[in-house]
Amino acid sequence: MGNANKKTRKYFRTIVMKICLVCSPGGHLIEGLKLISASEVHDDIILITHDEAFTLDIPRIKKIYYVKNFLIKRVDQSKPLKFLFIIYAMIYLSFNEFIILIKERPDLILSTGSEIAIPAFLIAKILRIRTIFVETLTRVTELSGTGKILLHIANLFIVQWEFLAKKYKDAIFKGNILETIEIDENKSKNNFIFVTVGTASFPRLVKIMDDLAKVIPEKVIIQLGRTDYTPKNADYLDFTSDLDEFNMMNQQAKIVVSHAGVGNVINILENNDNLIVFPRLEKYNELIDDHQLEFAKVLNKSSIAHVACSEKDIYNFIINIDKLSQRTTFKDSNQSNFLNYLKEALKSNLQV
Repeated sequence: MGNANKKTRKYFRTIVMKICLVCSPGGHLIEGLKLISASEVHDDIILITHDEAFTLDIPRIKKIYYVKNFLIKRVDQSKPLKFLFIIYAMIYLSFNEFIILIKERPDLILSTGSEIAIPAFLIAKILRIRTIFVETLTRVTELSGTGKILLHIANLFIVQWEFLAKKYKDAIFKGNILETIEIDENKSKNNFIFVTVGTASFPRLVKIMDDLAKVIPEKVIIQLGRTDYTPKNADYLDFTSDLDEFNMMNQQAKIVVSHAGVGNVINILENNDNLIVFPRLEKYNELIDDHQLEFAKVLNKSSIAHVACSEKDIYNFIINIDKLSQRTTFKDSNQSNFLNYLKEALKSNLQV
């Protein structure tokens, strides 16, 4: 009788799972929510993420655990000081995530990064919880720092570009989540430009667009994120916690100008044909490497977005937007194959 109950429980776990999504807010979370669409509708989904104003309304999540983010405001710190904050953050995350995972005992941990995932995956090894790590879409030619650490720790490690699967033998490639959809060309657009910088500070783009607001006919509305600069010529807002409101801004804008973060790019491509991408760059200490630039190059090569690297580039795209070639569909995605593979991995509780 005991063995029969054990087998029943094992079978039930493969049908109804408790999945713990562990990822940073912003682009990582948007990717994570795309991945959750591969799970069964009756699965229990819990989320561990950083406590941010823009993570209030998240569909399909049964329970959310918030942990502090000690690194987001320290991107531009010196390397020695940043290293100390990383150590402190890892200790803090390890303690808090251990308590959460002991309490919840999920069947599976799923993550797209960033550093918030590292303690969770290490703890999962101790607690014998299965793990899947999906490297973020913006990593085209090199793994993220988190990815390099978790490559040999995760039970299943998935990348979204074939180049990385060839470079790292333990990585699996089955397509990616990027999808372009047909936009209704007859849908009316308002005469404004929406600028969105994501969750982190991006003063270079904000100042450029504030300056351009003086010389272009369109109204400019800027989502500032954590940028410590108040526009003088453009309208602005900090964040919006309502994803529908954010999507509406993307839909109604004549043009959207964005950093090359994956969350923004995914949402914009689903809502607007006219996307100008302006990547954060390592040389300005805006990122630790140039993965946004690599991602932007893919978008440009695939003709699904216009990529600008200077104020002049942005200005030329804006004034010539009606003359530019129409966006094409992204042929290298194979999103359905990617999500089907992930769905089978979830169903079988990683018996792959």
